[in-house]
Amino acid sequence: MSIGSELDLQWAFNNLLETTINLNAKRLVIDSVTAMLVGRSELKKRYLVHLLYKVIQKSGCTTLMIADMPWGNKRIGCGVEEFIADGIS
Repeated sequence: MSIGSELDLQWAFNNLLETTINLNAKRLVIDSVTAMLVGRSELKKRYLVHLLYKVIQKSGCTTLMIADMPWGNKRIGCGVEEFIADGIS
């Protein structure tokens, strides 16, 4: 799925939630979360990561999100996605 504009992201998040609920999915893999964030401001990246977290939380899926590490870089992805974590209840 190609994600570029804000409408693409909104559609992707809605589709993600709807599909996981309809399939009664237990696990979800997002590859790559970095692709959704590239080219956006720091504030927008933080907002989108928070929104994605809320969507995943509503779905109830155990989720693995993959972030790219640019060659020669010391941080993962865009920098904000390194800190997403939630406990298992």
